[in-house]
Amino acid sequence: MHPIARCAEETLRAHPDPALRLAELIELMGERAHRGLTADRLRLILEQHPASFRILDALGGVRNTVAPGTGELRPIRRTWVIALGAPREPPHGPGAPGGAETLRRLREGVRWLARGVDARSQVDVSRWDVIACTERETRSVVEQRAG
Repeated sequence: MHPIARCAEETLRAHPDPALRLAELIELMGERAHRGLTADRLRLILEQHPASFRILDALGGVRNTVAPGTGELRPIRRTWVIALGAPREPPHGPGAPGGAETLRRLREGVRWLARGVDARSQVDVSRWDVIACTERETRSVVEQRAG
């Protein structure tokens, strides 16, 4: 496996989120991967390892962005990266208080659902995107109550 892909996989498998946006992943990988790593380059590398990663492009809701040069409105895309391998340890530590089992099930459910999403179907990807965002919000609430 490419060293950058290996670093991405380690980062994803150690993170409490079941999926990270491409920009978040690059930020978390930091200088461990490569100083000048771009989103396009990372995506290209990860796409060469379909057994290890799933990449999903979701439209970012009703927001749009202006295309440089043309002034044309284009939808914002959120690119998600999901590691298909299970985390090496529970994402909240082996003895996490409170809803650790609930959080583990939520995380793994979102990760598992990503495997079956038809990446060509914007409806499927958008539904999964809502589930992933909801998991993040739910985890935040459960962690606050436990802490």
